[in-house]
Amino acid sequence: MIGTVRVDLPAARRLLCWYGAYALLAPRLPAPTCPLRRITGRRCPACGLTTAVSAALHGRVRHAATLHRLGPVTAAAVLAAGVTTVAGAVRRAGPGRRRAAPGPVVAVSGAGAEAADRGRTR
Repeated sequence: MIGTVRVDLPAARRLLCWYGAYALLAPRLPAPTCPLRRITGRRCPACGLTTAVSAALHGRVRHAATLHRLGPVTAAAVLAAGVTTVAGAVRRAGPGRRRAAPGPVVAVSGAGAEAADRGRTR
């Protein structure tokens, strides 16, 4: 019998937002070496994904697709997570109340995702 898996969607959304923030900054940060590649010398299935997502988030979608097939798809998921986080924060704030997340730039950076989730628990 196979058990069920429960997914914490707000936590998954936050994780995607943080990953997006890292991918946006990746060209400016020192690249960590893949542990599997360091040990075995072979590329793992995720090798190049962060570079591809970074390229897609910077508007170079075709280049991202050449770096890793899932790069543009993952970048789209990161953007969707940021948009849904901001939309949820605005919806929860309602008219006349202080907004939990100040804007889409902060939401994509990850900090906005956490602020939005904290605003929901108050």
